[in-house]
Amino acid sequence: MVVHPSVPAKTVQKFIALAKTKSGALNYASGGIDMSNQPASELFVMAAKVRIAHLPYKGAGPALTELLGGQVQIMNSLLPGMRHLQAGRLRGLAVTSLKRTAALPEIPELVESGLRGFETTQ
Repeated sequence: MVVHPSVPAKTVQKFIALAKTKSGALNYASGGIDMSNQPASELFVMAAKVRIAHLPYKGAGPALTELLGGQVQIMNSLLPGMRHLQAGRLRGLAVTSLKRTAALPEIPELVESGLRGFETTQ
């Protein structure tokens, strides 16, 4: 899960709190309906009990471009945004696997962030 740097939340729990105060005002990008990151994002929305609008794009590239531009606030896709995370153009909140990724070990998994039993792999 990556967010645009303008999002003030620096952790998953703070993002959930923000989403609850801005119910329906935040958006998440996906590479399209039923692409691997879209169901994972919907699972997060249900598990966190928040309302975040889904904006499907025609592929991960356009979705990532919109996230980088700040038109959407969050995207559940770590690998396409890896170099942007490392450059500080995006902020990683969590990985959806049960183990941290070796490439970005400082980013916790959702289970560490309090969403027990949450796991998806893409």
